[in-house]
Amino acid sequence: MALFPRGSGPVVAGAVVLALLLVVVGAQAQPCATVDEHLQIPCVCSRQQEGIHINCDNVAFPGDFPLLPYRLGIVSFQQRNAGIQALTGQLFTASDLPLAKLDFSRNTIRRLSKDVWEGLEDRLQELSLHHNLLGDTYTPIFSSTEIAKLTALVTLDLGFNGIREVEAATLQPLQSLQVLRLEGNHLTEVPFRALNGLSSLRVLTLQDNNLGALEPGSFSPVTGLVYLNLSNNQIPEIAAGAFTDLPELTTL
Repeated sequence: MALFPRGSGPVVAGAVVLALLLVVVGAQAQPCATVDEHLQIPCVCSRQQEGIHINCDNVAFPGDFPLLPYRLGIVSFQQRNAGIQALTGQLFTASDLPLAKLDFSRNTIRRLSKDVWEGLEDRLQELSLHHNLLGDTYTPIFSSTEIAKLTALVTLDLGFNGIREVEAATLQPLQSLQVLRLEGNHLTEVPFRALNGLSSLRVLTLQDNNLGALEPGSFSPVTGLVYLNLSNNQIPEIAAGAFTDLPELTTL
């Protein structure tokens, strides 16, 4: 059976190609004010099926963080390489946005202010903070009640932050978390207590740390892991039973 009536192929195919081109053009990044007149910020935006994506990479706002339009369909916001040193409180609270993804990686962020994610606690699914200073020499133990509030979080990237230890209470409430990236830090042992309660975790990256010996049951809190990366650690000893609690592990 022909997909199109005989003789109509070129016409239909041309219409399909045109429709695809319109989708691609609509998804291309443009000045934000072009995408929506209410977005008066010096960034680029793209409107896709799920909503508006804002890219403020390499943009340093001259004053306070701009107030984004109330309830506009913004689903992701990124501001990398912008020299940000701190994320102040209630960045997105007043706007009541359906934000699902935030990326503030490659800045110099040392702290997350109180209520920084207020209004996003049950919405935000992906948070990237890699290549910052959250575990610098002044605060080598990463502790954040603000991360713990993000109960809908599925992916969390804290790689390359100089973190030596993760306080248990920081991650334990994140029962929806499936991907946790901790590579490129200064961890000397598997953050066993911080992993306790992460029953949904499937991916854990710990490469490029300073991990020591792996003890029996090192990963017992996260028995659903399918991917575990421990490369580029000088692990002197792996005890029998270090991985016995990982029946679903497919990549090590």
